Amino acid sequence: MSRSRLKIPDDIAGFVEAEYCDDFNINRYYVTQTQIDIINDIEKNRITSKKLQAYKINYVNTTLLYGPTGTGKTTFARFVANRMDKDFVYLNFSALMDGGFGNTERNLSKVFRYMTAQDCIFMIDEIDCIATSRTASTNDTLKSITIALMQELDYCKSHNPKAIIIAATNVVDNLDPALQSRFSIKKEIPLLTNEEKVGFILKYLKDLDVPYDIDQIREYVARNSRVTQRVMEQDIIRALVSWMDDNQQGYVTLQAYHNY
Repeated sequence: MSRSRLKIPDDIAGFVEAEYCDDFNINRYYVTQTQIDIINDIEKNRITSKKLQAYKINYVNTTLLYGPTGTGKTTFARFVANRMDKDFVYLNFSALMDGGFGNTERNLSKVFRYMTAQDCIFMIDEIDCIATSRTASTNDTLKSITIALMQELDYCKSHNPKAIIIAATNVVDNLDPALQSRFSIKKEIPLLTNEEKVGFILKYLKDLDVPYDIDQIREYVARNSRVTQRVMEQDIIRALVSWMDDNQQGYVTLQAYHNY
């Protein structure tokens, strides 16, 4: 992770984490067709927003990613930042929600109004933590924050936003429908297919330049049909450590430490 090229004001520095993703490991990152399609849609929206400005229409380039935990939604957003040569800014909800009445909404407004004016990828991860459906929630504080978030997205429409906003959730059905409607792109990041999982592992191991057995990899994947990218990477690292402990003899052999 490289230092961000953006200067973050002191009054919001505690709520965001900014980085320049120039050191993102492209050689080790497995890109699916779904992800390529999403990037193309984001790029198309970027071009569309510039064209609409000629008609004095401000268009917010917003994407909502959803899917099971561990499928790499946040990593994918970093990949988008690397590919588009933009800084990656991550909104830290735990720091934002300090418990003081009204403070979260005020802090959210400060962050949004500054970050969306910057040429960056602005990531709102685990958005369901604060933006649950207002009809389902009994928490008045969360309802207030959900409304504030929608108001900030609406504010962007009238202030020529430069940022590309990417939000992510593991439970899209829990999100307020009115909030969902404010995202121009809504795409699922699903579990990889078995063939994609094999491709993921092969690309990772080839970048490490270590010996492997393709049949053993296919067997590992077949036994663990629900394994996610996050867990596969953990299993690869464990296999690498075991191989090094064995004086780098034989193959790097993956083993599942749980049943997936």
